[in-house]
Amino acid sequence: MIIAEIEEATGNKTASKLANEFGPGRAMFVKMDVGDEEDVKRLKQAALAEFGKVDIILNNATIFPMDSVEDVPITAWDKSYHVNLRGPVLLALA
Repeated sequence: MIIAEIEEATGNKTASKLANEFGPGRAMFVKMDVGDEEDVKRLKQAALAEFGKVDIILNNATIFPMDSVEDVPITAWDKSYHVNLRGPVLLALA
């Protein structure tokens, strides 16, 4: 399994815990931004190189600006679209 995460410390910690539970070579970490097309391509290449195929994708990346619409800067909305909408489409295409 691959832990794909933008936060390096979190990704490494999670992959390490899973490798301890399931055995060496069963989990790896790939630092990536789910809304970045090149990062998703790298993730696909890493998955195919390590495991030969992809059986399942579980995408739980999400960002939600918390405030009233008029108080949230457009850059925060753009980031949420980047992760919440663009990311799943890129993963499905890959």
